[in-house]
Amino acid sequence: MSDFTISEQKREKPLIKFLFSLIFVISYHFIHTQYLVPMWNYLGYNLRPLNIYEITLTYVMAILPIFFYSGIRKVSSFLAIVIYLMAYVPIIMTLHNTIQFSYSQIFEYQFVLMLSMITLFVVDKFSNNKEASIKSKIPMAFFHAFALVVSAYLLIYFAGNMRFVGLEEIYALRVSNAAIANPVAGYFIMWSTYFIFPIYLSMGFVFRNKLYVLIGILGEIMIFMIDGSKASLSIPIIIYALYWVMKRDRKISFFQLLSISIVVFSLISYFTKDSLFILGSIFLMRTLSMPGSLFAEYAIFFSNNEYTYYSHIGIVNSITQTYPYGNESIGQVIGWAAYGDPTNANANFWATDGIASAGLLGVIIITIVLFFFFLLLNKYISVEKSKLNVLAFSGSAFTLLNASFFTTLLSGGMLGVFLFLLFFDFEKEDKKNKKNKNNYIQNENSDVAGFFGGGL
Repeated sequence: MSDFTISEQKREKPLIKFLFSLIFVISYHFIHTQYLVPMWNYLGYNLRPLNIYEITLTYVMAILPIFFYSGIRKVSSFLAIVIYLMAYVPIIMTLHNTIQFSYSQIFEYQFVLMLSMITLFVVDKFSNNKEASIKSKIPMAFFHAFALVVSAYLLIYFAGNMRFVGLEEIYALRVSNAAIANPVAGYFIMWSTYFIFPIYLSMGFVFRNKLYVLIGILGEIMIFMIDGSKASLSIPIIIYALYWVMKRDRKISFFQLLSISIVVFSLISYFTKDSLFILGSIFLMRTLSMPGSLFAEYAIFFSNNEYTYYSHIGIVNSITQTYPYGNESIGQVIGWAAYGDPTNANANFWATDGIASAGLLGVIIITIVLFFFFLLLNKYISVEKSKLNVLAFSGSAFTLLNASFFTTLLSGGMLGVFLFLLFFDFEKEDKKNKKNKNNYIQNENSDVAGFFGGGL
């Protein structure tokens, strides 16, 4: 087995999965009640008085799906556990405190979501153990050329409008460049953020190639200077963190380490909220809790307003011409309804492709769509070959937490990642790197200093 492969994880005992999930849910509940409600209640974070039966039932539904998770056995396993920790639990716990609904309504949402999460966890059990493969691979030179063309286009197109800004100036930068952007530039920005440069970062960490890491970091910085996207600054950290976690999955499972890492970072953010307000704002409110908050806002709005019946998808509306909200996107509609301003409140696939499309029935439909898409990924992409096959999906996985599945697939680069892993000969690239031992450190447990201290 190659040094950069993912180890087979020992099957976690149900009690261990229960305890780690319970710790995570309790931690998130604490953050909601002690930080989000007091600090951000004007954004819709509420504290609903519930009896012990209602609280217990909420905890059961938040924890139960984890018993269907079997480790990183397939690409779908990685995507599903990220969805569970970063979207599902926040949604369940936020709904639990949504004052606009009766508890019976809350239970309906929670129950359908619980079945949906279980469905995504069991995809790997329906996947064929023998992955299909493409024999003729495209040389990596073509990918490098594509990345160069996209980067050159963005640098030339936005020349004179790129700059570093503080957090208070991000939206001004974004608006000013959005005013001059065209559709091509828009797609190139999204692909660069969530597909192209995450590929370089993933190859850099997995193949121990510092040049690729540098390209990935500089590329994401370039996107920040154009779009002011906080995600572009977070992605290099996220990908390295996930890589670091995967390297240690022989001793502790990916789920255990990732969940505890989020818990620890959440508590650090909470206890330093006075001295490091920005940390709590970005991680606790904007990153960890926003999927839950926005799902609740979508549920509230579409409980009294017309569903889109998938007309929010451009190609569908071009045929049906039935989109009910004029020229405003779904995110803008929710921004006005929830916050009273033109904020583009994009939300995860369960909210956008589910609730907005057809309510709870829409949640079921998009879960089924995702189930079959995950089956397709598992058929062609093997996690046993390389961590790269998992890490490469990191950028688009986090897009899925904040956007429609169809947006994630095209604009968010998930389709691009799939095609890259399927058709490009990145393994040949790694073999070249291994010829020079200074380029490849065989110790799987080397730390950050080991990686950045080695030669190219």
